[in-house]
Amino acid sequence: MARYFIQRHPEAEPAEMVGWLLDAGLEKARGWQKFQRGREAPPHSTSDLRVEEIGPDHGDAFASILCAAFDLGDLAEPWLAKLPGHAGWHVFMCFDGDQPAGTATLFVKDGLAWFDFAATAPAFRRRGSQGALLAARIKAALDHGCHAMFTCTGEEVPGDPQHSFKNILKAGFTEAYVRENYAPPKV
Repeated sequence: MARYFIQRHPEAEPAEMVGWLLDAGLEKARGWQKFQRGREAPPHSTSDLRVEEIGPDHGDAFASILCAAFDLGDLAEPWLAKLPGHAGWHVFMCFDGDQPAGTATLFVKDGLAWFDFAATAPAFRRRGSQGALLAARIKAALDHGCHAMFTCTGEEVPGDPQHSFKNILKAGFTEAYVRENYAPPKV
């Protein structure tokens, strides 16, 4: 059976929705922690990796890193590779020399910024890639006049260190709410 999620905002109605999802055989899965931040200056990055905004010429590397990190499969790579250069999207990549090491995106519209698609290739983890990418995206959002910034990651659960959660907090975001996820049982 394919894996999918039905997400429920904490204010979603009717309240009976949770019962309907459980009665349909779905299980409560890890939720998505939503974060927000204002116009505070970005944190200083100490990473030795170089960060730059990329265009379509790095689309394949962006998609490859992202799909491998999130187990999205080969079918997602061609359409994700088209994201760099697409209207409203700003795609950032960190490099070790000329080698792509990590990537992350920023979507800007009407003074709001959404941070998404952040991943680091395994060989380059624990070198500050995501902290550097967060700082670069915050600076870009500020440069674009954004007054509010938002992102999310999996909620913290016992036994899972959730490095993204901690990186997001270090970057000055605050917890907003958890959006519940319901999914078919894992087989």
